[in-house]
Amino acid sequence: QVTAAVATCRDYAAAENVRLKLEVPEALPPVRICQDTLQQALLRLLDNAIKFAAPREERWVSVSLHHDTEGVDIAVADNGAGIPLAAMPHLLERYYQADRDKMEQQGVGLGLAIAAGLVELQGGQITASSIPGEGGTFTIRLPLFQD
Repeated sequence: QVTAAVATCRDYAAAENVRLKLEVPEALPPVRICQDTLQQALLRLLDNAIKFAAPREERWVSVSLHHDTEGVDIAVADNGAGIPLAAMPHLLERYYQADRDKMEQQGVGLGLAIAAGLVELQGGQITASSIPGEGGTFTIRLPLFQD
């Protein structure tokens, strides 16, 4: 579903002059999540990352997957302006938007909250990290499937 979500966003990214990068290891352990739910959450994270990719010569969004003995991480990163430190605790709240008055791209502030809710209902979580001026990363952490 990760590959499908990235493919769905390719035309939108190209129209915004954003290069999409995808890094998927050859073998991943199974995780417990509804595939449609995962795709909906990823589409929201990708939309957000494409919107806020850097207004620089080279704009990019990367999606990378990694795993360990407890779960699989799906990281969606951009090279945008980053997220202000004061905004970090509020990013996944409904209707919250950091620096709303300064933004060219404005929505209602639901995309990240919906993505987080979808992932949490499936037993996962979303976290955010950022370096102001260098971009931000949203990571979906999914637990491994246990029989």
